[in-house]
Amino acid sequence: MVFVTFTEAEKVKNCLMDEQHKQMTHIINKIYTAFILKKNRTLQSQLRILVGHLRSHFDYEETLMQQTQFEGYYSHKLEHDRFYCKVEGIWQSYVDKNPKLTLEELYNVKSWFFNHIEINDKKCGEHFAKNGIS
Repeated sequence: MVFVTFTEAEKVKNCLMDEQHKQMTHIINKIYTAFILKKNRTLQSQLRILVGHLRSHFDYEETLMQQTQFEGYYSHKLEHDRFYCKVEGIWQSYVDKNPKLTLEELYNVKSWFFNHIEINDKKCGEHFAKNGIS
């Protein structure tokens, strides 16, 4: 089931970031499908995978921000940290056999993901491109 799509409009001028965002949309779609079909084991597994992808992606982005002295580093990192903790908490609720994911929460994940790309990651992508990183 398609819950989120990654299109040309979401690209941020950084090939690896774009690929990571694309991979995360696939994982979010698998999470959505597992949630709708009530497949908790699949859901837990995909949440674990998403947590791993988020950590790798955020680490990559934050390293580039530090290397290029991106002006909005601290606020951007704070957003990453909050979102990561939220998703990790959802995953942990499945590990603890006390699932906390709701359809509303899935829509919040979707909104955060696309808002973050549009408002913050595109600024980073432009900054990185100006610094010769694409």
